[in-house]
Formats: sequence, C-alpha cells, structure tokens
Amino acid sequence: MVSCLILALNISWYMPFFADDSLITIRYAQRLIDGHGLTWTDGIRVEGYSNLLWVLILAFFGKLGANMILVARVLGVLFTVTNIYMLIQYAKSRYKDAPLLLSIVLFFFSVSSGVAVWAIGGLENSLVSMLALHSIIRYLDYKKCGEIRYLWLSSITLGLLCITRPDGVLLSVMIGFYHLISNKSELRNAFISLSKLAIIPIILYSGQLIFRITYYGELVPNTALVKVSPSLYHAWTGMFYNLRFLKSNFSMFILATSCLTYLVYKKKSKGILYVLLLGIWFIYIMIIGGDFFFAFRHHLFTIIVFMLVIIDGLGTYLSKNKLSINQKKLAVLLFSPLLVFYVYQQITDDNNTRSRQSLWVFNLETLGEKLKLVFEKEQPLIAIDPAGSLPYFTMFPALDMLGLNDYHIPRNKPKKAGRGFIGHELGDPEYVMDREPDIIQFHLGTREPIHNIDTMLSVNSRFLDRYIDVSIYVPAEYEYRGVLYFDKYSKKVGIDSTFGKLEIPSYLFRADTEVFNIFEGKELVTPLEPNKPFSFVVPYTISPTLIRTIPSGLDVESTRNRSTGLTRLTITNPGDSTVIFKKVIVLQ
Repeated sequence: MVSCLILALNISWYMPFFADDSLITIRYAQRLIDGHGLTWTDGIRVEGYSNLLWVLILAFFGKLGANMILVARVLGVLFTVTNIYMLIQYAKSRYKDAPLLLSIVLFFFSVSSGVAVWAIGGLENSLVSMLALHSIIRYLDYKKCGEIRYLWLSSITLGLLCITRPDGVLLSVMIGFYHLISNKSELRNAFISLSKLAIIPIILYSGQLIFRITYYGELVPNTALVKVSPSLYHAWTGMFYNLRFLKSNFSMFILATSCLTYLVYKKKSKGILYVLLLGIWFIYIMIIGGDFFFAFRHHLFTIIVFMLVIIDGLGTYLSKNKLSINQKKLAVLLFSPLLVFYVYQQITDDNNTRSRQSLWVFNLETLGEKLKLVFEKEQPLIAIDPAGSLPYFTMFPALDMLGLNDYHIPRNKPKKAGRGFIGHELGDPEYVMDREPDIIQFHLGTREPIHNIDTMLSVNSRFLDRYIDVSIYVPAEYEYRGVLYFDKYSKKVGIDSTFGKLEIPSYLFRADTEVFNIFEGKELVTPLEPNKPFSFVVPYTISPTLIRTIPSGLDVESTRNRSTGLTRLTITNPGDSTVIFKKVIVLQ
C-alpha cells in the first residue's frame, strides 16, 4: 500500500503528460472501430504502429464507448501496480528477508520517473514491462520447481509480448538461449521444454507476420523503416542514451550492479540470465539509436530486471549471511544517502522534468477541435510532423511528412538518412507537394522550419508559390498560438472560385505585422483593427466588376500590377473599433 501511495504521488507530479505517439495508436484504433481497418488514413495501407496488442485493447474499449485516452491511462496505471504485486509475490516466495528487500526495491520502482511517466503516457510501455516481468518470473518459477505449468504461463506472456512490440521477441530469444546453455548437460530434455516455452511466441509472432504480409504486403512494420537506420552516428546516440539512463538512475545502477556481481561471483545461474538480458538489451538500444522520448521509456525493461537483480542479489546475500536487527538497521542507515540522491535525481534530471512541461498535445487538441468544427464538411488533407495530436483530434485525411504512417517516404530516404534525429530525419518535399495538402503544419505550428522536411519545404518553389502562412490563436486552458500554412488554391480552405465569382477567406490576407486569426462560431476570421491595411494578391488574372466585403463597410482598394497582371486587394477598417473580417467576394 505504501509503494502504491508513493507511485500515486509520483504519477500526480507528472500529470497530465500524454505522448503524441499514443494518439497515433488511438487513431488506428478509432479507424478500426469506424470500419476503415487497421489504417491511419486512406490510401496505401501501412503499419505505422508497433504495438498491435495495445491497439486492439484500446479498440475493444473504444468500441464499448469508452474514452480511449482515459482507458490508456487507467490501464497503464493498473499494469504498473500489477508489477508491484508481482515483485512482492516473487520476493515473498523466495526469501525470508522479503520485507527488507521489498522496502528497497519498491522504493526504487515507485519513485522512478520513468515508471510514473509511462504509466500515464498512453503508450504500451507499462503493458510491455508487465508482460516481460511475468514471463521472467514464471520462467524462474519453472527453474525452481520444474512444474510445466509455469513454463506454459511464461510462454503465453512471451507470446503476447511478441505482438505488443516488435522487439518483444528478443526476450523469447534471450530466455530460450539461456535455457539451453543452463541445461547443456541435458540438451535433449532442454529442447523438449524449450519447444513448450517457444510454442506460443512462435504462433503469435508468425500469425502477426502472416497478417502483415497479407494485409500490408510487407515483412517489417513501417516503424522499422523510419526509426531503424543503423549508423555510427545512431550507435553513438544510442550509447549516450544508455549512459544518460545509468547516470539518471545512478543509485539504482550501483546497487543492481553490486547485486549482479555477487550473483555471478556465487555462480548463481540467475546471474547469467540477468547479464544476458541486460547486456543484449543495452546493445539493442545502442544499435537503434536510443529514443527521442523523455523519461527513458525503452529502459522500463531495464528497471524491472534491476528490481529482480536486487531482490535475488540481496536475498541470496542475506540468506547466507545472517545479520542481526541492529546490523540491518545500520546497513539501511548507510544506504540512505543513495536513496536520497536517487529521489533528487528523479525530480531534477532534465530528461524527466521535461515530461512535466511537454503538454503541447493539449495545445494541439485545442486547435484540432476548432479546425474540426470549421472544416469538418470539407475534410481537408492536413500534412503534419507530429502524427498523433492534430490527425486524431480532427480525424481529417492526413499526410505524415516524417513517414511513419506513409508508404512512399520511408522507401525513398534522403541520402543523409542515419545522421539525423532518430525518427524525424526523413522527408520528400516534392512528394508532399504532389499530394497537394490543404493545410501544412511545421512541427507544432512554427513559422521557421524545425525538422529536415520543414527545411526542405521552406525553400521549395512550389511550396512558396502555393502556401500562405496563417497565424492562429485559440484561447483555452491549453491555448494554441501558432502558424499553419494554407493552400490558397485549395477548394476546401483557399479561394472558392466559381464561374464569375471568387470568395477569398479573410485569413489569406496579411498585414505588415503578425495578426492572429481567431475562431468565431464555425468560421476562422480576422480581427481587423482600425486603419490597419490587410492585403492579398489574387494568384491569377481577374477583371473585377464588384468587390464586396463581409462584413460590409470596409474600404477596398484594387490595384493591378502591370508586369504580372495580378491584382492586389487591400482591405482597411475605416471605423474606430476592431471589426471581425470574414471574407471578400469578387464578382467579374
């Protein structure tokens, strides 16, 4: 109960963090519920998720009418609490000094920022850690007593892990390899028991592979093509990611390393298993380049293995070295500075604290709800960098410019792929322009480019010709203040051109200084201050016979450029107070 209370306080410290990638998963789940299959948008199907079981779980609850964002949070917390329960049962079933062991282990686990952040972050990480912990514990139960039922229980959760994350299969391989080397004197029996351990992972992994081939026509998910670009640069960033994790969890690392060294020194076979699990996992993380998310989500697996290492290391030591009550109290007292330092690191490490400030998902929710209200009938194609928030909150047709949910982009990588920010280095500006998105958003709504694709678009002649930067402000608890690029030629969000008539939305007009457009009812409109001119160059030749503004009463000036033949319309508010400017109608 104490550990759950500490965990609850820890989680509340990081609320309401929610990962943008979680909304990619939820969009897949929503489209599955709506009858569009396991797709992110219409067109060529791509597997832009890497958490099939998590998608299906959320879709199940979503189909029942539940809020999938809330479900993702609640399940994440429940799976994390389940980990606490399993650690308690594991220690109690093996060691007389379980209360002392658990007081240390559960302190580390419950205070961990990574555990708290990813309990509420909406991704599959808590589910992964629970399945991994259950698989390891049940396998160790089998090793302890030889009961086949534990082997089957381990096999089931190993299988579920394989369809929860593509790298989940690594745990099956590592445990299987350890099983053979730890039973090398009885290889025949080892292979028989291994076949039972491997059967569920093989069935489920093969089943997903067959589904992937038949449904998506691919051997690997799209996520692998986007995020896995092995290179020396990514290996370096992956190594640095591992070192940052160890630094951020220094006290836990010191104790776990000491316990692991003791287990290996005492020739405990568990020690070899833990070395194998941690060693291969750290190498894997290094190869893929680490991760761009906060709070070391890929090392939740490391944390649960560290917990088992500490339980077994300290438990083995205490069972062989009987300490008096006073000696135990002295040991805890001497160890206390490390625990205090651990708390200090968890609440001050930049990789953790940024989770508390990274709430832009809710700013984009504010924008998305308004865009959906205004343009739901038109269903504009939006091209974005973060593929979760705006696509989910609008449910508009979408183009993922970073390629995670796109067929073309990861199969046409830039020459410098492998030397950029992992998962954010791809992009094809000509392809984006060929798709003719109605609205484009750089990063979270910046005017200046952030990612590689933004930079390439910002100097692309087609982009510069077609798109106008539109500043938007939406007041709310999580306000939105940013820039979207609207296609002025778009029939959905740009100039509405019919025979003899043009309707030009006010947000396409620009002033000398930045003016934020606002939403009023079901319209995106412009606050027109007195005597502040707003102008727009009509991108093709017109011969206006009548120009009308909505609202009426605004001054209109029409000037034709002799060299280009294009007409500039300038709108000015002659009054004394700000007017809500909606559009200009040109008859010709």
